[in-house]
Amino acid sequence: MSRKFTIDPLKPFFIFDTPGEWHATVLNSSIFDVRGDYIGFVRGETFDVYTQVGEWIGNLYQDGRIIRHDE
Repeated sequence: MSRKFTIDPLKPFFIFDTPGEWHATVLNSSIFDVRGDYIGFVRGETFDVYTQVGEWIGNLYQDGRIIRHDE
């Protein structure tokens, strides 16, 4: 299964947990929580997700979940 997808910068992209509850929204490359507070950003072709202070969290997948593969 290919992970290639794009996020339209002119439309919101919603982030969900595994059970399907909405937790955040991506606008351009910024991430905002459900209250509208800035909480992080997305960078790169693999959609790396970072906190507002630059800590890597994981990768954003097409289904709206952030997945972290620890090695």
